[in-house]
Amino acid sequence: MPSGRDNFLRTGLPLLGLVVGGWIGISWMLQGRLDIKGAKEKRLALDLENTPPRPTQTFDLNQELQVRQLACVLLRRHIPTLWPKTSAQAKQHVKATLQQIVLGDLDSGVRKAAADVIAAVAGIAAQYESWPELLPWLNQCTQDSNEQHRAMAINLIANLIESGGIAGTEDTLRQYFAGLMVLFQKALQDSSGIVRAAAVTAVGSVLDFVHDKEQASQFQQLVPIIMQAASSSLEAGDLAPAERALEMFQEMAEIPSIPLSPIIPQLVSWCLHLASNTQLSLSLREQALATLQWIARYKPKQLAKTSCVKPILQTLCIICAESLPDDEEDAADESSAPQLASEALDVMAVNLPPKHIFPEVFAFSKAAVENTAAAVRHGAVLALLMVTEGCAAAIRKKLQDVLEVVAIAARDSEAKVREASLVAVGEMAEHCLPEFAEQSASVLPFLYSALQDPVAKVQARACSALEAYCDHLETEDIQGSLSDLVGKLLELMHQGNPGRQLTSIGALAAIVGAAEAAFRPYASAALQTLSPFLQACQDEKLQCRARAMECVGLIAKAVGKEDMQPFMPDFMKAAFQGFALDYSELREYTHGTLCDVADLLKMDFSAYLPEATRFALASLAQKDCSVPAREDGASITQDSESLGSDTSDEEGDADADRSYGVRTGITDEKASATRALGTYAMATGMAYAPYLSDAVEAIKQSTGYFHEDVREQAYLALPGLLHAVQENVPVSPVDSDDDARAVTAAIGGLTKVMQLVGAGACQPHLANIMEASRKILAGEAICQITVDSDFEDLEDEQDEPAIGDEDLLAALTDLLPALAKALGSNIYLPVFEKEHLSPLLARSKASQPEAIRANAVGALGEMVKELGPQAKHLYPPIISVVGRELMCDEAAVRRNAAYALGRLFQHGGAHVLIQHPFLSKALAHVLRGDEAPEVKDNACSAIAWLIEKSGSELPLTQVLGPLLAALPLRVDMEEAECTKAHDTSGRSTSTRTSRRCIMLGPGLFHVYNRGMH
Repeated sequence: MPSGRDNFLRTGLPLLGLVVGGWIGISWMLQGRLDIKGAKEKRLALDLENTPPRPTQTFDLNQELQVRQLACVLLRRHIPTLWPKTSAQAKQHVKATLQQIVLGDLDSGVRKAAADVIAAVAGIAAQYESWPELLPWLNQCTQDSNEQHRAMAINLIANLIESGGIAGTEDTLRQYFAGLMVLFQKALQDSSGIVRAAAVTAVGSVLDFVHDKEQASQFQQLVPIIMQAASSSLEAGDLAPAERALEMFQEMAEIPSIPLSPIIPQLVSWCLHLASNTQLSLSLREQALATLQWIARYKPKQLAKTSCVKPILQTLCIICAESLPDDEEDAADESSAPQLASEALDVMAVNLPPKHIFPEVFAFSKAAVENTAAAVRHGAVLALLMVTEGCAAAIRKKLQDVLEVVAIAARDSEAKVREASLVAVGEMAEHCLPEFAEQSASVLPFLYSALQDPVAKVQARACSALEAYCDHLETEDIQGSLSDLVGKLLELMHQGNPGRQLTSIGALAAIVGAAEAAFRPYASAALQTLSPFLQACQDEKLQCRARAMECVGLIAKAVGKEDMQPFMPDFMKAAFQGFALDYSELREYTHGTLCDVADLLKMDFSAYLPEATRFALASLAQKDCSVPAREDGASITQDSESLGSDTSDEEGDADADRSYGVRTGITDEKASATRALGTYAMATGMAYAPYLSDAVEAIKQSTGYFHEDVREQAYLALPGLLHAVQENVPVSPVDSDDDARAVTAAIGGLTKVMQLVGAGACQPHLANIMEASRKILAGEAICQITVDSDFEDLEDEQDEPAIGDEDLLAALTDLLPALAKALGSNIYLPVFEKEHLSPLLARSKASQPEAIRANAVGALGEMVKELGPQAKHLYPPIISVVGRELMCDEAAVRRNAAYALGRLFQHGGAHVLIQHPFLSKALAHVLRGDEAPEVKDNACSAIAWLIEKSGSELPLTQVLGPLLAALPLRVDMEEAECTKAHDTSGRSTSTRTSRRCIMLGPGLFHVYNRGMH
């Protein structure tokens, strides 16, 4: 029997010439599409072109491996076009020859290339004719004594599944599924490592066809065998099967139809074994850690029900404490094991309940932060900061303990540990509010000390942490530290590289925003220091120029028009000159700063309108995509091909992908420019008339922009362009926009329109507004619809609201009263009763999260206020909600419930209390001595309304005493209007009641005394 090589020399290339040469010219393919340098290849191409080949012809020229592989690649590429034109006899010849090549050629690359051709032919044959001999032949090969043949058969079966050669449809493959599982199981347990490795790769080909419980169960039974086979290859030094198995397990985690519960313990154990083995390659450890992430991300509830969470966390924390590369600059673009483990911790914390995560991680961090090894101390802080987002609620409850760990790390002798502590501060500033903001007395001195660190990287981290923290502070929080912080930041701006200067400017901007008017003493020095940055034109300084522009705008808002006047001409000149520079971020920040200046100057900004508006419109007119010119049209794709690849089958698609690039920075610039147009119009009023037409058209375009940030700013700009708003009332986003922030902005814009111009401007859209409000209350808006890929429920887990639900409901809380006020209770009351009351009551159920309930109860109070006595028949269910929420644990909910009760008393008088006696107990609950001041203020207002509206039927002495004990108001001064007239007058009471009031005189004097102090 001739060898595989001789076989190919005798029949393979003549066959290629027979099939291909006569139709498209083998010489063109070889010489025009590939770089042929060898003399033999060129002679072969010439002979094939000039000599019509015959099936029995032998080519002695074909002695090169690359040419044999090239022949198969070319045949694979063009077989879809050529096969329908090939005779039946030639087709049989092709099939037989390909089978001989995959069994006989000595080179594995050629065998694989020929197997690819078989898969392609099988896929095409399924459309035109059958290939009944293929599967029996493959089955025979899987039992061959030659391990190479068995491995080839397994690989080819997987190729056929993926290409549709075994089955054209899923229903057809379903018939083979059980048999394939048996075949793969046998191959995974084969005595040959080559076959086992091939089976590990091949078994993943059926993942996309697992759709029912029986198939899922059959596949689950293979998982332990797959891990065993991959481990055997690993012991033999072959990492590829293990990497492929891990990739397959990641794909499996994403498939809803395959539950992982039965195999999670074994799978997690194997992944932890690989991830913790420092002798393995980083790529394999990365795949093991990625598999753990995928399980946590896509099957969190199944994972949480196992006992695997604790060992995962323990292993990840240990990996976080491994030594980092010595030269971090060189390793900046490469992943390290601690980085990968910390990312896995982040995914675990975000997707699993904090009670499973925080205790274990914090225990590790607390113990490890004082370890003698710097890497372990760094790992302690790294692990803690990475779980901050997901475990924010738990950290807020133990904030002092966490801050102690961070403070220890901040004093560490190793710079990278100190850096990590500052990153942790930034994470807590973002996620652990408001409790973390209340720690300014200890956090700000800590950050000031870090600004004086001798290591530049630590200083830069301190600036970033300071910026993140100050974004959430009030004037009184930062006032005492202003002198030290501002002085040090101005010093850092005069020295160091642009990177450190950039973080210093960002920190200063955050301080200005927090300090507001208290920054006035430092404004002049800050503006002088920032001035050189506003003139910078070097590429490396442009980002500093952009942030300096933002900082000047914030200073202008903080100190006012008069203090800014001396700096304004030079500043505006620099701002407009910056638009000529090719730097989108600078234009973005400049538009935002000009908004601040316009808000400050109002009509005085009119002098700058021509240029400011022109530049904003120019930013919005930019193209979103770049189309680079082709340097060498056809050669770009072909030159990237390797000889044995088949990557250019879809050359047109690849070329299309190459031709376009989305300029993402332009989106932020356009959002800022959109905001600017609305701000200029609102600030300058009638002076904006010449620019209104162009601005309206630009805003219209922005409401349909592809990115939600631009749409959000467009909706917010609409109230500033009232003429445009009347034609573009932002109601349609509820039915079309899938971003909650943009829809929230649309509702907010609509509310402002109602408040500014009344319902008349929105008359054509009132029906849509009513329906949009109902959808949001019922959670049916497009932006509120979410899909959960993991359907099992955790124990004690409650349904979570959709992202953005709280903000949406808060915006609607403002819209509904504005709507009622604009339309009048006679018109709106029937709509409220029929469409809006029920979903609003549903939002106030005890099962809803605190913030949702607080908004819903507040909205009920506002509706009672606006609809007045005509809505008395709706009071019973509202009273039930209010009475329940007065007794709840959350102050924000009690505060709104007390407000709603006051509005019920305002319109229902004593009858509300008499008919619902349980309210007395609830009212007493929110008047107790340790109640939050804001809740107590609203409760005082409620009693005042009760006294005002009840007359002689109210037992005044029972309510006036608690009222006097709770006065004076401390937080909510808006409630003073309804309490001031009721503390002593008794004007709505009888003479007898008035005498009883006189007996309370001493209590009144105490109230006034407390108020004076």
